[in-house]
Amino acid sequence: MPATVVATLRAPRTKRKRSPAKPPPPAGKPWLAVRKDKVARARKLLDNPDYPPPKVLDSVARLLAKHLRQGD
Repeated sequence: MPATVVATLRAPRTKRKRSPAKPPPPAGKPWLAVRKDKVARARKLLDNPDYPPPKVLDSVARLLAKHLRQGD
C-alpha cells in the first residue's frame, strides 16, 4: 500500500481530558498547613469509637453484598 493510503486510513486523534488544576490554598494558609489540618481531623475521626456511624457501615455492607451476589 502506498504511504498516502496508509495515512488516510488512520483514525483521527482524540484530545485527552486533563485533570483540573488544584485550587489555591485558603487565604493566609500555605499548602502544608491545610494538609496538617486535614490529617489532624482524620486522626480525631479515627480515634472516635463511634466513627463511622453504624448506619453508614450497614449501608455499605448491604451495597457490597448486593453487588457481590450479582457477580456470582
